[in-house]
Amino acid sequence: TPLSGLTSLIELRLAANSFTDLSPLRGLTTLEYLELTGNDITDITPLSGLTNLMALDLRFNPELSNIQALFENPGIGAGDIVELRHTNVSCTDQERLAEKGVEVRTELFSSCATANRQR
Repeated sequence: TPLSGLTSLIELRLAANSFTDLSPLRGLTTLEYLELTGNDITDITPLSGLTNLMALDLRFNPELSNIQALFENPGIGAGDIVELRHTNVSCTDQERLAEKGVEVRTELFSSCATANRQR
């Protein structure tokens, strides 16, 4: 695909494109910022090797629940930002991501945010 050849790309914005298959992004290892807002993404496995990511925007992918690829990505950690508003990612996975030092952005009044404030 044309995307897979852009191996020096640092920033990529693919908002509102009805994407479901992220496999063309697998080789874009220089990416630091990736916006995937408003697509139909359910599987982010191809992102596990994008170790230079510093900001990942997954907002408005309501069927997305599995973010295991982010736990397997050794580059995701302290100082990075992951946007998860309007996804179906569990509170437990959001907490696990935050424990890696990631700034996890979710709805202000979500059940996860409420539970975290009550601790």
